[in-house]
Parts: sequence; structure tokens; C-alpha cells
Amino acid sequence: MGMVLGLVLVDAADEWFSYLPASAAPQIRVDLGLSYAQLGSLLVLLPAGGMLGNATLVAADFVSRRVIAASGALVYAGCLAAFALGDSFAVLAVASLVWGAASDAFVHGAGLALADLAGDDLDAILAGKDLMGSLGTIASPLCVAIAASAGIGWRPLFGAAAVVMVLFGVWLAFQPLPAPASGGHTPWTAIRGTLRDRRVWRMTVVLLLWDTIEAPFLGLAAASLVATQGYSAGAAALLIGTWTLGATLGFAVTTVWPPHGEATMRRAATLRCAAMAAMAIAGTPAVVGAAAFVVGLSGARFWVPYQSAVLRLRPDQRGTTWAVIAGLSIPGLAIPPLLGALADQHGSQVGLFVFALMPALTLVVLLTPVVPRLPTWLSSRCSSDTSAGRSRRPTS
Repeated sequence: MGMVLGLVLVDAADEWFSYLPASAAPQIRVDLGLSYAQLGSLLVLLPAGGMLGNATLVAADFVSRRVIAASGALVYAGCLAAFALGDSFAVLAVASLVWGAASDAFVHGAGLALADLAGDDLDAILAGKDLMGSLGTIASPLCVAIAASAGIGWRPLFGAAAVVMVLFGVWLAFQPLPAPASGGHTPWTAIRGTLRDRRVWRMTVVLLLWDTIEAPFLGLAAASLVATQGYSAGAAALLIGTWTLGATLGFAVTTVWPPHGEATMRRAATLRCAAMAAMAIAGTPAVVGAAAFVVGLSGARFWVPYQSAVLRLRPDQRGTTWAVIAGLSIPGLAIPPLLGALADQHGSQVGLFVFALMPALTLVVLLTPVVPRLPTWLSSRCSSDTSAGRSRRPTS
């Protein structure tokens, strides 16, 4: 039980610390004399490193999760220490890129082990993990604000975070985490087999339509409130910010009210579509704030059963499945800029309405149980292992 609790807290630590650079961005820029372009580069290099870190997802199906998670935590600690002590853009840029990759190793190694340990409690444990992550996201700017008001500054926060990550790394190194069960596959055959699985492609389309739109939609909604409704920037941010409360409540509710697979996902998609449409139509503070809250709530109720469904698709290749879905869904990153261009041409309200169609399209995909058969060149080799049951894992 103690090991499961520790693994659940991995997401809280990662979300807390990963948002420190963005939360402390104004102070970092002034103290180091950075340009806005340099500051923007620092903030984008962290998620860019995370894309490199996706390789650890595949590795976690073949290499000790304990080694991956513990080494990721220790490298993570080194990157935090570089931020705490570094005095140049170059040092922080390298640290930010490596940090993104280390974060993935830390989170993926621990997360896949947690999924193996969860058993029938997978949905509840995923909800608890995501709840901790949500609280960590909220804690990051609060800590920066408290430190600034107390005159402590931002560097001690990164130093303290580095110490916490060293402790995490040492703790993980001594945990008997479940070992991977590759089912006789190599990384290459596992990737090919995953690409042959039509269920994987279906879940990729779901992620592509769902995961890329939340932050851009909320940003466009805030900008629209300022430009067309006469709200101040602070008031708009406060109203739109209710989505974080909705997300936190959604994860909390899901820990005690388990989701029911795709039925819960379909209800969440319907709810989000209605909430996003309401935000496109209404300009009153009460409606906008309530709708933003529902956007966050529906996101939490959707995300837990989605993760559970993906983790159950190919139990011996969970990491590879996530890596393939993440890679195939990259084109979804083009959706927000395209819808932003539409808003430029036809007005923000039109853009918001089209954004609201994304959860509706997600619902259509979820109501479609079968996707077309893949090309024969992709499915000609490597038998697909889709059995649900597996023998008990040894420890790594």
C-alpha cells in the first residue's frame, strides 16, 4: 500500500515542479536579463524534451521500470539544481530540454508500474493519481507567489524541489516495482503489432480530437471576453480559471464514483460540447464561469476512463501503446492554429463554436465501435497479442 501511495504522488511532484518555470517566468527573466524570445524558448524546451522522452514509454515494456523511474528522478533533480544555480540562458536551456525527457522517464516508469499493481482498482487509482497531479498544478504558482511575497525568491524553490526529487529517486531505486512482460516481442515487433491494432487507431483519433483543444479554447474564450464583451484581462482570467476547480473536483469525484468505461466518456463528451457551446453564446459572468467549470469537470471524467481503456488495450505493451498513440496524435497540434485562423477571419464566436464541435466529433468516434481495416502492408507481419489476462509479474 505504501508503494502504491508513493507512485500515486509521482504525478503530484511532477506537475508541481514542471510548472515552476512558467510560474516564476517574470522573476527568471528579470534576474537573468533574458529577452522574451529566450524566456519563450525556455518554456517550450521542456515539453520538447518530453517528446524525446516518449522513447522511455517503449523502453518501459522491456527495461526495468525501477531503473527508468529512479534514474529519471535523479536526472530531474539535476535539472532543477541547474535552474537553482545557473546564471545563463544556455545552462537553463540545456537543463530545460533534459528536464522534459527526465520527467517522462520518471512519470512513465512509475505510472506503468502503478498500472500493473492496480489490478481491478485501476480506474480509482488513476483518478487519485490525476487528482494529486491537479493539486500539484495549483500548488506551483501558489508557492512562487508565497516565496515572492516573503522575499525568498525563485531559486530556493528549485533547490528544494531538487532535494525532493533526489529523495524520490532513492526511494524508487529500492522499490520492487513490477517488471515488464514483453510477451516475447522486441521493441520493433511490439510497435508493428500495436500499429496493426485497429483499437489503437480509434483511441488515437479520440485523443487527437480531445486533448489538443482545451487550453487553446479557454485562451480564445478569455480573449473573446476581453475583445467583445469588455471584460478586463483579470476578470476574464478569473472566470476561465474556474475550469481548474472543475477538473480537481472531477478527479476527486472519480476516486469515489468510478467511471463506466466508454459510457462515461460519451457522457463527458456530450457535457463538454454543451458547456463549450454555452461559452460561445453567453457573455454573462455566471454562465461563462459555470461553463468553464463544466469544461474542467467533463475533462476529468473523460480522462480517467480514457487512460484506463488505453492501458487495458495491450496489457503487455502498455508503454508502447501509449507511445504509438502519442506519436500518431501529433497532427492534432495543427487543429488549434487552424481554428484560430478561422476566428481571425470570421470572429471569435465562430471559432469558439467550431472548437465546440471537437467533443461532438469525439462522441461520434466513441459511438463507432469499428474502424476500417488497415492497409495490408501494415498488417502483413507480427501477430497481434490482444489478450486481456496475463500471469503475475516478477519484480524488477
